[in-house]
Amino acid sequence: MTETENETTVKATDINGSLIEIGSTVGYINTGTVGKVADIKEDEDGLWVLIEEKELYYKPELLEVTETTTEKSKEKPAEKKKPGEEGTEAPEDISHITGGG
Repeated sequence: MTETENETTVKATDINGSLIEIGSTVGYINTGTVGKVADIKEDEDGLWVLIEEKELYYKPELLEVTETTTEKSKEKPAEKKKPGEEGTEAPEDISHITGGG
């Protein structure tokens, strides 16, 4: 099978059922990673979509087609709050739960 034949037979859809194509911009829903699709392949474990910026393959059902290529870079950096300001309360001590030490 040639690469052209593979592209026409492998159809991947995102979490919303939108078609994912090479060149599409997608976001990984678990971490917010955003990038362009460089490859779509199928193996014994199913379909995989390569995000070129990360050079990693992702399951298409965990991706979402988006128009924005750099969502994180467009976000305004959050202003740091000084200790004691509203919203900066220290979290409850959970070291006994997590085994911290």
